[in-house]
Amino acid sequence: MMRLFLAPEDVWLFRDGRPFDAASSHRARSLFPPYPSVLQGVIRSHHLVVNKLNFNDRSKEMKDEIKKLVATPEPYGKLILRGSFVARFKDKKLIRYFPRPADWFPVQGKGNEEKIQALSPEKRSGIVTSAEDLPQLLFPLANFKPGKKEWGEWLTYEDLKEYLKGGAVSPVTSEQLFVRKSRVGIQIKAGSRAVEQGMLYEAEFIRPCDDVGLYLEVEGEGYDGWKQMDMIKIGGESHAARYQQIQDDQINEKGEKIEWWSSLPETVRGRFKVYFASPAYFEQGWKPSSWTRFFSDDVKLVAVALSGYDTRGGFDYASHGDKPGRRYVPAGSVYYFDTKDKEIQLGETAFTEEMKQIGFGQIMIAEWK
Repeated sequence: MMRLFLAPEDVWLFRDGRPFDAASSHRARSLFPPYPSVLQGVIRSHHLVVNKLNFNDRSKEMKDEIKKLVATPEPYGKLILRGSFVARFKDKKLIRYFPRPADWFPVQGKGNEEKIQALSPEKRSGIVTSAEDLPQLLFPLANFKPGKKEWGEWLTYEDLKEYLKGGAVSPVTSEQLFVRKSRVGIQIKAGSRAVEQGMLYEAEFIRPCDDVGLYLEVEGEGYDGWKQMDMIKIGGESHAARYQQIQDDQINEKGEKIEWWSSLPETVRGRFKVYFASPAYFEQGWKPSSWTRFFSDDVKLVAVALSGYDTRGGFDYASHGDKPGRRYVPAGSVYYFDTKDKEIQLGETAFTEEMKQIGFGQIMIAEWK
């Protein structure tokens, strides 16, 4: 397995799923971290560079060689990807950051320190509805008062584990990790240096702070031979990044297993919650057609904490057309379940109906009281 930390050599552009052309929108917004589908393209493209393929060769033999090395646009061949996650690499130690869970609530810590803590599902007392099996509402835990401040959007891995156990933690703001920079341009007429009248556009770029970048894990047969450190193209406009391979002892997480997904329980019993560390796709929008795809038996969905939805689309270079836009459950979403004291096997280590192989639907599981 390769553990990679990507640091910027320039600003980065990772467009969201909205159309961006003269007939639709004049502003391109960036997502950070980018979707796993973006990083799989980065990794597979660079793997072709590592193997010194001649990209000017359009022969059938060369196309066959590309297919042999990295497969086709979809499926993804033997590549297995986890990430990307926002991370800071400083003094030879790497710290990962995860989106703040959507079930958060401000609380008062020791010494009037303002922190956040998870809400608690409660039954809907006095609420009448015609909806069947509507998940319960989320309410603040007792004996805590809300604070007044701008709350951060990110938790370190250690703080996230503490939060999922029911502890109070202090989040990190986006400004402590990266800033958004907008640049304005104008469309140029084809075949000339003249500008198109009224065709102004604005693109939002990401500038990570010092020592901040992206962390991802790559494995799969054939994905070797990479240098310990090298340059790589990433995102819109193929801006530059430098990567370096991270060793196990360089991840500052108290010597515990780095791959939390390998520590997921084989079975669940009673009340537990699922935190999404990366976006997920379900056929019915915010949920699958049946949870038995991920569990060996029926489980009761008690409550859900969502912060809207993400949209993913893009351009398909293989077919030279736009990809259909789809909505995804955003990272940071939390789903509360109850097995009614029945022990049920966990059928999957990633909860998504598409692209599990490249990092969608990464989850963490914890009990809730």
